[in-house]
Amino acid sequence: MSVSRALLVATLVAIVLLWLLPLRDGLWIDELGTYWVVRDGWGATVDRAFRYQGQSPLYYLLARAAFVVGGKSEVALRAPSLVAALATLLLLRRLGARLLDAEAGRAAILFFVVLAAERATEARPYALAILVAVATTASFVRWLDTGALRHAIASALLAALLLYAHYMFALVLLVLAVYTAHRAGEGRVTRGQVRLVSLLPILLAVPLVVPLAMLAGRHQGLRLAGTPHPQGVAAVLAPPLAMAALGAGFAVAFLLRLSLRRPPGERASWLLVGLWHFLPPATVFTLTTLTPLGIGVPRYWSGALAGTALLLATATSALAASWLRVGTALLVTLALALGIEPRYDDWRGATTWIKEVAPPGSALLVVAPFVEGRELDWLEDPEKRSYLLAPFDFYPVEREPRLLLYGDHHEVEALASVVGTKRIVLVGRSRPALSWADGYLWTRGYFSKWAQHGDLFVVAFDPRNP
Repeated sequence: MSVSRALLVATLVAIVLLWLLPLRDGLWIDELGTYWVVRDGWGATVDRAFRYQGQSPLYYLLARAAFVVGGKSEVALRAPSLVAALATLLLLRRLGARLLDAEAGRAAILFFVVLAAERATEARPYALAILVAVATTASFVRWLDTGALRHAIASALLAALLLYAHYMFALVLLVLAVYTAHRAGEGRVTRGQVRLVSLLPILLAVPLVVPLAMLAGRHQGLRLAGTPHPQGVAAVLAPPLAMAALGAGFAVAFLLRLSLRRPPGERASWLLVGLWHFLPPATVFTLTTLTPLGIGVPRYWSGALAGTALLLATATSALAASWLRVGTALLVTLALALGIEPRYDDWRGATTWIKEVAPPGSALLVVAPFVEGRELDWLEDPEKRSYLLAPFDFYPVEREPRLLLYGDHHEVEALASVVGTKRIVLVGRSRPALSWADGYLWTRGYFSKWAQHGDLFVVAFDPRNP
């Protein structure tokens, strides 16, 4: 089997296993937020994208269209991300062939299928933003290669579109700024073109000031994660299993005295690929460390995934023996697949279990699943409360949920008000808070039964002496 055919077969198998089969999995909480944004019409979609997501409505309008066509289903909501991810494969293969060579482009899309497995199968804006990031990068490369004004204009427009796809993908523009500065001295592009490409995206992005201000206004509710540990960042920049697989390929070459070769591409291409892999996660880590922003979560540096795929393709291309290149690429792919983590929480599984354990007359207490639920007015305002209860709109249960504040609160009053109920069901993601509730209800004569659905816990309490 030829190298190209082997890589193609592996890519198709990976798409089926990692992109198509998970489409029917239960939605996690941010996806349910997407559903709530798009469920009530086009005007509501635009309004809620601005007010609740603090984002441009670009992605949400696509999700609304998918919802209108496909109805209320996991597959329909995730379809825009899948289509965007598939389109990214086409662009990334061509970009890899231009920067490196055709075989490296094929290897890059194989690695990308695994690296982007979560982003390609979730109803969130990241797959669309990755597509625009790859398109923007390809346009910049064409512009810097040719100096053509039409490519400069296209690069500026795509750079602006990238900001509308997702703010955090501005990190890719930082990569492209360094790359442009490195190549501007080659003499193909004019200073006027550089100014055009630098300033036009800023002017076109001015309307985003409004939703960005709304997002900043909710700053205290946006600390999604603590500061990443340096070892965790190192694991992102050099995934241990993937590095071990890559090292194994070079070890085989050394033991069998097989020659190495200069990786394809020029130094400028290697610079772009290296920066694309390194700068987004390094910048997120720096911002999370030095500022109060809680953005140290992998989805916020997913703009680097295409760069990571190209970097791995560059590395495997250094092996001269074609069979060893293919074998190493497959081994690295397997290593990356083993590092895929399960989805954050499974509300479909949780609500299915609630239906089984919450008979008529039971009490259902739910810790607000969105971080905005730490504010009391979000529990009381009808529209905001509707947003917090989005999981129970998509996956309805018979019991009316009673919302509790988000976080590790000791809800003495709420628990005391349901003592004496035949069965109490408590839902939340904080094990410490639920464990405290378990202890509190134990002293009131209840025993517990726990069930876990991803990061989500459902605890059923029954009287010890009914």
